[in-house]
Amino acid sequence: MNTLTPQVARAAGPSDVDRTDARLGTVRRLYFYLVALISSTAMLASFDSLVGALAEAWLDGDPILTVSARGFLLRSISLSGAVLVVAAPIFLLHWAMIQGRLDQAQERTAGLRKFFLYLASAIAVGYLLSYGQELVGSTARLAFGDPMRSSPIFPARWANLLGTSLVAALLLYYWQQTLRDDGDLGREGGVAAVWRRLFQAGVLLVGLTMAVSGLAKVLSALILELVDWGQTTIGPSWLAARTGSGVGQVIAGLWVAHIVRLAWQELTERFPAENQSSIKRLFYYVAVVGGAIATLVPVAIVLRLFLLFLFGVDEVTRASLLRSLAVPLGYLPGGLFVWRRYWQQIKQLQALHGETPEAATIRRIYYYAVAATGLVLVWLGSVKIVQVVLDTLLTADDLKDSLIWKRPLATGLSLLAVGAPVWALHWRTVQSQARAA
Repeated sequence: MNTLTPQVARAAGPSDVDRTDARLGTVRRLYFYLVALISSTAMLASFDSLVGALAEAWLDGDPILTVSARGFLLRSISLSGAVLVVAAPIFLLHWAMIQGRLDQAQERTAGLRKFFLYLASAIAVGYLLSYGQELVGSTARLAFGDPMRSSPIFPARWANLLGTSLVAALLLYYWQQTLRDDGDLGREGGVAAVWRRLFQAGVLLVGLTMAVSGLAKVLSALILELVDWGQTTIGPSWLAARTGSGVGQVIAGLWVAHIVRLAWQELTERFPAENQSSIKRLFYYVAVVGGAIATLVPVAIVLRLFLLFLFGVDEVTRASLLRSLAVPLGYLPGGLFVWRRYWQQIKQLQALHGETPEAATIRRIYYYAVAATGLVLVWLGSVKIVQVVLDTLLTADDLKDSLIWKRPLATGLSLLAVGAPVWALHWRTVQSQARAA
């Protein structure tokens, strides 16, 4: 028995050591990457504040600036500079220690490393989109005739927007290049692949949302300009501001969506298994739902407004009807395009590559959730219509005088017109698939 004990100990020893090393490695990565994330984010935020304060002090040149305002500006410069001076060495020290361990086993492919790199990339994308669309939009306002004196980025804001956008772009490039240098891009395993796909899907959705919202701003502003042609209710400055802001969102959103889509498409061509990703299927269905919402909600609003106009509601005149239609009509082209495009992508993906069990589950969730939403709309619309019928039967004389039935009837009919087709189409599809399977 004594001769067997050392053998058992030797057999069990290495596995225990490996498990201990793995746990310690996870704790080490959690500490280093958390500190690197906090310090790098603090660096970017403090740089943004510092550049903004310096630009205001250098370019604003407001002679009416009070002593208290100057004191606040100086405190802002000193605080931002102090945070930057403290955060930069902390980040550089921890990042150097992280990079120095890359030759060790599982360091390059660790899930915590990918989580840090993609989260840091997402923060850089957020700054780049926010400041980039403001810079492009304000520049477009000037191109559309807005005077320089009413521009929100002159004389000092433009330097802050440009400087922070450039630094965010450089950081984004560095994080993405680091991911490529790791050598497993597109071939990640486990949770590392999940972080990449979530990053790509999230940035794509944000870009598409910005593009659809910006296009709606531009189209609604142009519709209002046509409706109020020759009148003074909308000035050229308002039109330039609204259109310029929309153009900035469209350009920024489409640019980032296009870049991420090309990168994802390249990975899919190199690694066909990417088409079986459940996160990619989920992204397509979320895009379809978003496009459908951006299409069907405006359709319901437009239908309700037309019904109120036909019923003769005093507040809904021809002029007010046209003005009220500007915003919902502005969302229709972008929403319809996204809805149709990504629905075609889903059909093409299913035809070429079939479905994994996870993808089939996502498809069922989509169909049943949308069918349930359509059924809820049908139920709410039916309640409104039944309410009008009962009120008419019980208090017909009072209703003829007050005409309070018009608004609930218009609401009920518009909900039915949108909800019934949505429910019927999706429910018929799931029923046919259930019978076939």
